[in-house]
Amino acid sequence: MSTSDTPVKYQGRKQSKPSIVFPYSVLLIALFGLSCHSDSGYGLPVAIGMTGDQVSKIIGEPTEHYAVPDKDQQVIRWYYSSGIVGIFDRDRLSRITLNVYSDYQGFLVYSGSVVNHVTLRDSKQIILQKLGHPTKVETDDLESGTNLDVPVVWPKEARYYWRSKDYLIEATFLLQAQAVSEKQHLTFAKDALTDIQITK
Repeated sequence: MSTSDTPVKYQGRKQSKPSIVFPYSVLLIALFGLSCHSDSGYGLPVAIGMTGDQVSKIIGEPTEHYAVPDKDQQVIRWYYSSGIVGIFDRDRLSRITLNVYSDYQGFLVYSGSVVNHVTLRDSKQIILQKLGHPTKVETDDLESGTNLDVPVVWPKEARYYWRSKDYLIEATFLLQAQAVSEKQHLTFAKDALTDIQITK
């Protein structure tokens, strides 16, 4: 689920591309990953600063990708099998997005640990306990008298930020309930997590 104001649907099938990974290459990638996130609480398989080739050797080739409009040399890649969406700037991973929900066929929601044992299944209260007091909080304006428990298609949100030595964590929570899928009768309650993003 995207947190942008305009819904955009990207479709595609996962294309498996054969690749040969030598043990030495695996060692180099592992060492590079450790150097990029020396914080022992980091749980993602890939790290900010990796090249597209390094990421693909760890989590496979992207299922879909496209160039970002008006952003020179910036590409978004969807790794359906791992639930990771990456933005690459000049072939360096600059942003990792983990969505709590996706209706894209074949897209698996990331199930592992993000940082400090935080998972996408955690409640807002649990995430705050695990990550501590946020560095910054940004909230959308709510109209007076809004019933926060009535689901809407485009709900207001709050973005919480935590700064560590190696990266910035951003978690987006709903300020009001969201109608996610009318077909599936799926709604998210207020305070639900919608996504977590990791940047430098």
